[in-house]
Amino acid sequence: MILKKRILMELESENFLSDRELTNRILGSNAPQQSVNQACRNLAETGIIKRTHSPIKNFIPLNERMNFIEQKNPSLPSWQPVEMKGNAHMDRSVYLKNEFNSFWNDFWETDRDYYSDMTLDKLSLLKMAVANINNLITYETTVFAAQMIADILGQDKSTFAQILQSVEATSANANGYDIECRLRTSYICEAKANIPDGSSFGAKQRQQIEKDINSLLHGKTKSSIRPAELPQFFKFLCMYEANDQVSTAMKRLVSSLDANSSKRVRFYQKGLNIDTDTIYILFVKPVNK
Repeated sequence: MILKKRILMELESENFLSDRELTNRILGSNAPQQSVNQACRNLAETGIIKRTHSPIKNFIPLNERMNFIEQKNPSLPSWQPVEMKGNAHMDRSVYLKNEFNSFWNDFWETDRDYYSDMTLDKLSLLKMAVANINNLITYETTVFAAQMIADILGQDKSTFAQILQSVEATSANANGYDIECRLRTSYICEAKANIPDGSSFGAKQRQQIEKDINSLLHGKTKSSIRPAELPQFFKFLCMYEANDQVSTAMKRLVSSLDANSSKRVRFYQKGLNIDTDTIYILFVKPVNK
């Protein structure tokens, strides 16, 4: 606990320090850094600090200064933070540039300063592209969800082809369900590409998923399927399984739903007998192209 306190004091004094730099300041030059490394990892796991991509730097987020840390972690010893070196603008600038460059260097397996090559116009174009990427992931998830559901319901190739044609013809901004199948075996499906930050979804992501669960149970005002028709439809919520945390976050979300909703939501397992009164959650992981 004393070591973690010292680490926080050093980071409050000067943010973005490596494990080696912290070790030198706390334990002395050339001292073994394993204990500091482990303490930093523990602090990062609990959300008190964050660690950048390689080369790793430890930092306290600007919006989580020590008054927040003490409220969130009452077990930490009480202490008064020393005045920050530099100013908040420079602190924020270092963080944003580091995160931007770390992401693209990991993505392209390079080692260069991408941020310096970026203008505001280029960043605006990049932001638009990122928004479209989410639509692409949702589309791919929807296609693979249709295939999984076809297998579950025993749909033939002709029926599956009609569903794919419907998916292709649906706008990314449509207000209905992602799949609305009115064929011999009717079903509706919502496809989501939400990626949790850790083992839980953020507040906005959670609201979106809960809204979709509610619409599957009670209907959508702008869907062609009327609420009175819903008992005729099988219901699926398909999640893009970007990592192992998605299923953990979904289980946590479902467990916290109100009693009436949670008892009507189940995680699908192969061979399960399904009914039209229940929402079945599928985890979809499209094959890499």
